[in-house]
Amino acid sequence: MNISFELRKKNAMNKLSIAKSENLVDIAMYDILDVLNAHSDLFTTSSCSGRIQLIAMPDVGRKDTIVLRHRWHHELNFEELEETINTSQINEDNVVVLQAQSPILHLGCRTMEMAMQIRNIAQGLGWKYCSLMGGNNDRWMVEILSSYRMDFALFRQGISSIPDRDWLKFVTIEANKVFMKGQEKLPSLKQIPQLISQE
Repeated sequence: MNISFELRKKNAMNKLSIAKSENLVDIAMYDILDVLNAHSDLFTTSSCSGRIQLIAMPDVGRKDTIVLRHRWHHELNFEELEETINTSQINEDNVVVLQAQSPILHLGCRTMEMAMQIRNIAQGLGWKYCSLMGGNNDRWMVEILSSYRMDFALFRQGISSIPDRDWLKFVTIEANKVFMKGQEKLPSLKQIPQLISQE
C-alpha cells in the first residue's frame, strides 16, 4: 500500500470537509465528489460546478490584473447583471468582461496508468479538455474540463459606453446557455469509477 497516497487522500478529505462546513463547495458537486472519493484509488482536490462571472481588468488575458470579480453559480438574471454593472466601482480604462465557464475538477490518482485511463474515460464522456497535470510516486493529477466557455467584452470604462439593455439581455441569455450545457454534463462524472472497473 502506498502510504503517501493514503495520507494525501486523507488530507484532501479533511480539507473538503472543512470547505463544506464553510459553504465553499458548490452544492451541485456534492454527490459527484462523494462518488469519486469513495473509490480507494482516487481523491478530489478542487472543483467548480461551472459559473458565470463579471470581471474588470486593465489587461485582457492576465488573471493577475483582475481588480473586480462577481460570480454566480446559477443562471444569471438580466437584472442581476445590470445592477452589478451599475453599482460596481470600475477603475478607469478597465475592460469589463462577462464570462461563462465550464465545470472543472482536479483528481488525484494512485498511479500514472490510472490517471491516463481517467483522462481517456472523461474525454469519452464528452469532457474534451482533459489533461494529465503530472505527478510522482505519491499521486498523479488529472484536470477534467469541458469545451463550454464564452467571453464577452462588454465595454472599457471611460472609453466605450455600457451596452444598452437589449445587448445585456442578449449576452445574459447566451451566457446562461453555456452555463447550462455544463450543468447538464455534470452527472456524467459519476460514471468514472464504474467505467474504471470495466476496463
